[in-house]
Amino acid sequence: MEHVLRECHQPYYHDNTSLWNNAGFPDLWIPDPPTLWILENKSMKGRVSAEQALWLEVLRQCERIEVKVMRPDEYDEWSRRTWDGWQRRLNAGGQDPVTQLDATIRAERAKRTSQTKARRRGQGQLWRGKGR
Repeated sequence: MEHVLRECHQPYYHDNTSLWNNAGFPDLWIPDPPTLWILENKSMKGRVSAEQALWLEVLRQCERIEVKVMRPDEYDEWSRRTWDGWQRRLNAGGQDPVTQLDATIRAERAKRTSQTKARRRGQGQLWRGKGR
């Protein structure tokens, strides 16, 4: 896909290493006015992780995109506006998608951990005791 974007001189962002990104951050960002495409690339059998699902869900709920250069003297105002908006949505009875999906992430991790432990026990790979 990236070679097509390059050949068409289409600007895009794709981080080649996600080691330092927040978990689940989407793979590919393509501004194609009036649309900003935010894509999570997967193979045919690839599964979306809980962290990726969280990012995608929160991004889907965004009603608009604001683009600007932010200077240090604007940080406090921006932080206050963001916090006030978040509180307004919660007080209006809106769902907090982050808290809701955070519980899903924790449940999925616990399930995967118990499945992995059970599989390792069955294969004799779960060691007990020190030094093993």
